[in-house]
Amino acid sequence: MNTRLELTSAVYSSIETGFYLHFFSKEEEVGLACVSFREKYFYISCIWSSLKGGGKTMIQKIVEENFARGFQGEIRLNAAWNSHGFHWKMGFRVEPSKNHSLEKSSAPEKMMNCEDTSYRVSDLIKKRLIEAREKNERSKTEDLKMVAMYLPPASIKLWKKMMVRPEKEQSYFNKLLLVEQPSLEAD
Repeated sequence: MNTRLELTSAVYSSIETGFYLHFFSKEEEVGLACVSFREKYFYISCIWSSLKGGGKTMIQKIVEENFARGFQGEIRLNAAWNSHGFHWKMGFRVEPSKNHSLEKSSAPEKMMNCEDTSYRVSDLIKKRLIEAREKNERSKTEDLKMVAMYLPPASIKLWKKMMVRPEKEQSYFNKLLLVEQPSLEAD
């Protein structure tokens, strides 16, 4: 849809195990996020927005709420249906234990002129994001299906800084895009 509507309010509906975040433009609901509390982190089970820039605003609100509740920025989700690139731009990275290799023969696309016989899920997300930016399009990753992602410490640090210095928001979003994919040994 991606229509440019003016966001007029964000409403939290609290439940014992989490909260819903509803976004409205005038009286029309234009976004929803479902967040549950886990032992040490927030888990985003769904996020939807018809508002241009609405997903980014919702992630910002969820991160703020996360820190306000003492979870220290720990957020996890399962990215699916072309949302992988969006979540990557927001600083999420593939869970290291889930960042498995895709064999070229069974991968969604063949990578030509490459000596390796496989590449990682995170590499494919980055590759498609770069290609989409060059064409001024959205990245296409629906063939990856569901991918477990989380905010690694480097991204959490940038989100903290952004909350303190919101006037530098664009600079921090540019830096979030560059956060490296953590390896299994790093976590």
